[in-house]
Amino acid sequence: MAERTLYFIGNVLPDAAAADKHPESHIKSFHIDQNESRNMDLTGLPIRLEHSDTLAVGTIKKQFMDKSGKKWVVGEIDNNSVQSSFVGKDLMSKNAIFTGLSLQHVYREFSDGSSTKTPVEVSLCREPRRAGCNVAVVRATLTEKQNYKPTNCTPVVQMASNTTTPTQNPAPAPTANV
Repeated sequence: MAERTLYFIGNVLPDAAAADKHPESHIKSFHIDQNESRNMDLTGLPIRLEHSDTLAVGTIKKQFMDKSGKKWVVGEIDNNSVQSSFVGKDLMSKNAIFTGLSLQHVYREFSDGSSTKTPVEVSLCREPRRAGCNVAVVRATLTEKQNYKPTNCTPVVQMASNTTTPTQNPAPAPTANV
């Protein structure tokens, strides 16, 4: 059975010029400078829908910064829940709704004046808080997935005369002890 795996590439942090123009750039807990961005590892973070803890839909697989200083991620959407299936269909549609990307982080400030920013998750959202942080590319690939569910079906072989013949004696159906 073929299974679809969905990937996206998107920008989660803008370049320095765009970040400096953001209305909240003066807020230490929000603004992530280029050095912090460079040192922030997003690989392995969960992908959620609209920052909801109960709507996990995938995982960040890779990250990179381009020459302008934008931070990019490669995200993989799971194919194992109703919400991830919804997100996959939305991203693949012509009029996708959840194309914004939002990086959630925890800010800690210490008594010596130092601070840290630790990434928590990347969310797909309608409107990103940071301008220009959006999904740029979406691709689906098909992978073969074996069906490991046992069946009680008798395999058949197509014969030259267009008749079918069982290849083995059918096994008796298992009985359940209730």
